[in-house]
Amino acid sequence: FYSRSGVPKSDHCNGNAWDSDGLCLCNGTSWGGDCSHTSFCIGNTRVKIEEGKTYELQSSVHATEMALSSENGIDFIVSQDKHPYPNDLDCTYELDFGVDSSDAARVARIELYYDIEEAFDFLRLRSGLDENSTYNVLSGRHSHPETFYIPVDENGIASLHFTTDDKGRRRGFYAKISGENLSKSDCDIGWFGSHCESSYCLQRNALLQTAGGNKSESFAGRVI
Repeated sequence: FYSRSGVPKSDHCNGNAWDSDGLCLCNGTSWGGDCSHTSFCIGNTRVKIEEGKTYELQSSVHATEMALSSENGIDFIVSQDKHPYPNDLDCTYELDFGVDSSDAARVARIELYYDIEEAFDFLRLRSGLDENSTYNVLSGRHSHPETFYIPVDENGIASLHFTTDDKGRRRGFYAKISGENLSKSDCDIGWFGSHCESSYCLQRNALLQTAGGNKSESFAGRVI
């Protein structure tokens, strides 16, 4: 992990290592150009994804899997008013899978627990970094793991972008990230997503949907 919000002196990473460019390699629960911020995510933090490894990302040190999970799907182990995230938050995790010249369809597998103020605060899952690359927009709460497959862009990047407004707070999100190569295939009617994992029509779908033997592409929340 390293933050790109600033380039610190290479001897000032608060006990963490640094890379060849002098960027601090934070540990996933600290943020900022010198890894000195240890409460909640800030700025842009890049995560280099290595094959076969799983990475844990959090919106804050308190947004753990245990805090955001529930056996019955309703009551959280840690109450809603404990350790809320700040208002006016804007942070991004950049998932760097590296450039791959093969024909494999590479995706970021993102397993999420989240508790986000519904309709006001949002977690956006993107293929790349810009707003037009958004595949999923999440709000509300989900105390059982929900899995998404987000295509990696031509630069080898996928991302999670978390924003909050100036009122209301919840606990945030916890994510497990890994990379997968997928074989392109058609989804059955009524299923969507890069891995046919969702029964809901998504904002974007990388693969084609099959309807009675005819192919139709789902885009921007519509099937056309």
